Amino acid sequence: EITLRKQSEQKVTIEKLGALSRNPYALRDNLVMDDEEFSEQELMNFKKAGGDAYVNHNK
Repeated sequence: EITLRKQSEQKVTIEKLGALSRNPYALRDNLVMDDEEFSEQELMNFKKAGGDAYVNHNK
């Protein structure tokens, strides 16, 4: 049986999307924003939707 820790270290795949829709924090890979252009667009969408605070937990 796979442990929760081993499971959390797996990569996001299409087969895991159902589980991630129920628990988006289940895979560490789902919590990483390493595409700078995508991250910038996500933040701009957040701002356009009325968001005004962002906390960067990377470093």
